[in-house]
Amino acid sequence: MTPTTPPIDATAWIGREAQSRDELRLAWVRAIEATLDMGGALLEEGDPLPPGWHWAFFHSVVPLSALGADGHPRPGDFLPAIDQARRMWAGGRIAIHAPIRIGETVDRRSTIHSVSEKVGASGRLRFVTVRHQLTSPSGGDIVEDHDIVYRAAAGSAPFVRRASALPATYQNAEVTLTLQPSAVQLFRYSALTFNSHRIHYDVEYARSEEGYPGLIVHGPLIATLLLELLRQHFGARTLREFSYRAHNPLILGEALTLQACRRGERLDVWATGPLGETIMIAEALA
Repeated sequence: MTPTTPPIDATAWIGREAQSRDELRLAWVRAIEATLDMGGALLEEGDPLPPGWHWAFFHSVVPLSALGADGHPRPGDFLPAIDQARRMWAGGRIAIHAPIRIGETVDRRSTIHSVSEKVGASGRLRFVTVRHQLTSPSGGDIVEDHDIVYRAAAGSAPFVRRASALPATYQNAEVTLTLQPSAVQLFRYSALTFNSHRIHYDVEYARSEEGYPGLIVHGPLIATLLLELLRQHFGARTLREFSYRAHNPLILGEALTLQACRRGERLDVWATGPLGETIMIAEALA
């Protein structure tokens, strides 16, 4: 009888920490501005780094030999060694107590905050929340909870968009912007974030291994575009809080519609796909 490997207790990873440090270089900020291409005045050294732009720093740098078949670093070091094959950015929450500034050297402490399991329409899901605390010499203080979801391998199941209606409050947009992310933008964003997940650049892998009809637009790129909509149209250069949740992937070549409205201190902002399906829902406090 062949012995079986006991299931991994991913909750044992809760509390695990990692430290990193990065300089918010103006040259890299210029590269982010050019990649987003949303207009507005160029930022300068000493300006607050716009919300979401920190995702282009604090790279997880590992050698090629330490990558899995999907292009991600193999889990088991900092992240739990969960055996489910597909790992995606599910959403998160950001609290900006004081902004970090361009040109500063910023410290980040990352902690495995929680591990949970759910059963959804697509099967068993494992969620890992990583809490990042960013601090800087000028008093910058940002706390972010980043939710990662693990799914089983796609197998032969066809790609299905989730039916996800917008909440009733997410109506009557004050501003609407429709754009279409390009392959070049996906390439640049992958380079900016040092993200080698193959679903963003290897179409054959995305189709044959993960069951998608094409390349996938990065979840954090969509969240950043939503944040830019707020920054450019509502003057929300700095925010106090931002929370967001991905509902459906956007396939390269599809149009993305960004919409937002103000409700007092709260800003509702959301993204829909070409069929009107919900891609991402978010809210912010200015």
